[in-house]
Amino acid sequence: MHRDSKIEMYKSKTAATEVIDKREVLMRSAIKLFAENGFDAVTTRMIAADAGVNMALISYYFNSKDGLFDAIIDERIPFFGSRLRSIQKLEITAFEKLQLAISAYFDRILSSPDFAKMIYRELSLKKRSSKSEKIMEAFKKNQLLLEEIIKEGQDKNEFRRDTDHKMIMLSFLSTVIMLVNTTNVCGMMLHENEETLNTEDFKIRAINYFHWMFSKLLVVN
Repeated sequence: MHRDSKIEMYKSKTAATEVIDKREVLMRSAIKLFAENGFDAVTTRMIAADAGVNMALISYYFNSKDGLFDAIIDERIPFFGSRLRSIQKLEITAFEKLQLAISAYFDRILSSPDFAKMIYRELSLKKRSSKSEKIMEAFKKNQLLLEEIIKEGQDKNEFRRDTDHKMIMLSFLSTVIMLVNTTNVCGMMLHENEETLNTEDFKIRAINYFHWMFSKLLVVN
């Protein structure tokens, strides 16, 4: 290949990488600010300042703050749903699938707590918006995937039918939400520092506890 052609190819790849990087940096800054302040309180100027880029790039990549929010939802939530679907298709027992799903949930929230906090903040609003409805729809799909795993276990006589699995799921998701939104309360109740709740040791502790809780669904414990 001619030297000039190689240089042009290198410049093209570098430019493409910069586009991806700046777009991703904007999304990460927006997630952090939306989590801390809520969507309505955050301005495009705040996002650009936090990301360290020109404010015009928000219009360039996303058209508007709403477009930026939609891009975050459209790209982040389906990724976790696809992970749950891949677990559901595995040739293993329903309980093993539940164990993997629980681990996936905690991996998700501890690797990106700001995103989880942003999601739950929007869901907690009394006044429903198109954004919260969109999040709720994706949230329901992920919940249904968990319920389908439990139903599979019941159909195969692996899980008991007289256990209130919906309450168990509510306990699980409520704990996840508390760990995201009220780490100070969780730390106080567990007699732990808030920083401890983001460690690998605590993640393992939480996962092991919910493996035990969901084991109550089993026909033979």
